[in-house]
Amino acid sequence: GLFNWALGGRIPVLDFAVVANNPTGLVEYCTVTNNVSAQSYDVNGTGIYMAGAGTARNCFVAFNRGNGPNCSGGGLYVSANSVAENCAVVNIYAAKEGGGVYAVAGGTNRNNIFFDNLSPLSANARTNAGTFVTCLVPGGAPGAGNVDAVPGFVDAANGNYRLSLLSLGLNAGTDEAWMNTAVDLAGAPRLRLGRSDIGAYETPDDFACAFEATPTLGLAPLTVTFAAAVVGANTNGLTYSW
Repeated sequence: GLFNWALGGRIPVLDFAVVANNPTGLVEYCTVTNNVSAQSYDVNGTGIYMAGAGTARNCFVAFNRGNGPNCSGGGLYVSANSVAENCAVVNIYAAKEGGGVYAVAGGTNRNNIFFDNLSPLSANARTNAGTFVTCLVPGGAPGAGNVDAVPGFVDAANGNYRLSLLSLGLNAGTDEAWMNTAVDLAGAPRLRLGRSDIGAYETPDDFACAFEATPTLGLAPLTVTFAAAVVGANTNGLTYSW
């Protein structure tokens, strides 16, 4: 397997950046970014290709491009008893379908974020009888507990893909046995505030507060709604002032 690798900058690739095609194939704590497949070569899963019971876990997959005219799954191709879990898959292009992921029968996506991907058919997630469980996908995905929303990253423009405290992905994942002793992609405990978060990163368990205002721009008179969220210890009896 691959552990804590950064794989990127393969321009062009004639196959896949990463392949996990057997039951012992494990891609964990890896970043798979900026890989580009040639237009003259059709390849599915430009980022990570799994078609034989492999597993991708706690990975960040981004900025890959599957340029072949029949490319399905620019970020992930998940089938045949393979599992992708607790990954963030963002800003990826596939020339045919499933910019973020193409999920085939027997493949499972669990606790993944698919966001801001691009493809002519199903920009973020395309399924051919694949399974989605507690994934965050704008536009939705079939399956149990999936969240139809934007992820609400802290500062994606500057590379911070943690979820903000107001994200619907917080404490919305499915807990798995491996999480009891595992860490997230940044090395923080995977289970910190009860239920696991969706994506590659967990929310910090120290005290923190965040708020948002809607709308943020307009002409007077204007009604603005504020929403706040807090995490950490000793959150009872809080008061808010704007």
